[in-house]
Amino acid sequence: MNFSDYLLYTKRLTWAEYIKLILYQNPNVRFSYDDAAAECTCNFDLRDFHETPPEEPKFDYHRIPFGDVLCRDQRVLQRLKANEPNQVTTLPDQKYLEFLLDEWREWHARTLEPICNYSLTTKIGRELYNKRQEKKAVAKHVASNLVKDGDSVCIPEGSSGTYVGLAIGLLRQRVAIITSNDPLLREYRENTKFAMNLTEMKAIGGHVDDLLAHGGVSGTDCEKQFEEAIAVNPKASVLIMPITGLLSVEGPYGLDQATCNLKRKLIQFSLQQNIRSLVFVTDWTKHLNPSTAKANYDAKYGDPIFNVPSEWQQIVNNHKQRIWIITVPPPTIRELIREKRYGTPLARRSITKVLDPINATDASFLAKLKPEETEYDKHAKDLAWNLRIDASPSNPSKFQSRFVEVGY
Repeated sequence: MNFSDYLLYTKRLTWAEYIKLILYQNPNVRFSYDDAAAECTCNFDLRDFHETPPEEPKFDYHRIPFGDVLCRDQRVLQRLKANEPNQVTTLPDQKYLEFLLDEWREWHARTLEPICNYSLTTKIGRELYNKRQEKKAVAKHVASNLVKDGDSVCIPEGSSGTYVGLAIGLLRQRVAIITSNDPLLREYRENTKFAMNLTEMKAIGGHVDDLLAHGGVSGTDCEKQFEEAIAVNPKASVLIMPITGLLSVEGPYGLDQATCNLKRKLIQFSLQQNIRSLVFVTDWTKHLNPSTAKANYDAKYGDPIFNVPSEWQQIVNNHKQRIWIITVPPPTIRELIREKRYGTPLARRSITKVLDPINATDASFLAKLKPEETEYDKHAKDLAWNLRIDASPSNPSKFQSRFVEVGY
């Protein structure tokens, strides 16, 4: 959220003041403003633009920073200060502006909202704003339960990984993040309130992905740098793995070959190095048949990261004690879980898959689900069973798995 929008959101600025100051930001707007009538007449001066070739502009296109405009308008600034607590009203103008900026940065850090703006013409921009409440729920669970203070955490490209990084900055101390995730790097540079709790953020370089698709880097250089970061002493503790799809048989998906190569190498090498946790961060639209995801949500899974399903199955069998899948179930299942009408999360659903697949109670609830939600439910049961903690569970109420549903 822009600083100007935040002051309007917190009801410090009136709509009339907001519009006036926004106009003041553009030095080429000529306007008059009637405070009493709250009316504005404005005209954008395009004379130089039409008379001069675009490559040689005569006037400055750069907008004046909103904080500078606010400080110039003493009537608005003093009205804002007068409504603040006593210890703030006496601050000099520049200190008051710094107070507002600190609060603005703190709000973004606390709510896991990106402070930078991302174009919706790019895939990474659209994904950052798509299902962000679900991604925040997953991120908070991961940071609270699977990351520890002092850890070293690797995060490749992916919008879900961005939110996990933001949650680590909010909920953990002294964590080092190693990342090729471009939005996460931007947030680290732009928001000091997010960055201050981290020990450091190490940028992984390599081939810059097309921002229209990824918002990160890939290639052999990127793979080597991640491997070096995972293997150094102290070794990386956690690998966060955003993916475009994740099914029980095929395993995780990547958008294209470069992504698949990078993430396959990271998964294999991190497990070889005995990383404590490999965490797949997803939402329910990543656990559908690819054709269903494409038809209903315009979601493209791409290709399976592993060439044959047996590779994924072998990884799960050999390392299931270190693999986690954190996801958010679809809306109807969330509602049923909240109402305690669907048992404990995944317990009855997973165990009846093996012990009592025609459970009448479950069948009545499944009738409430949309076709794609039923499809998710099937894949969720399979994944939960594959990652079960107890090898032979017999009591649904005590069933535990490293496939975890959150956000309900």
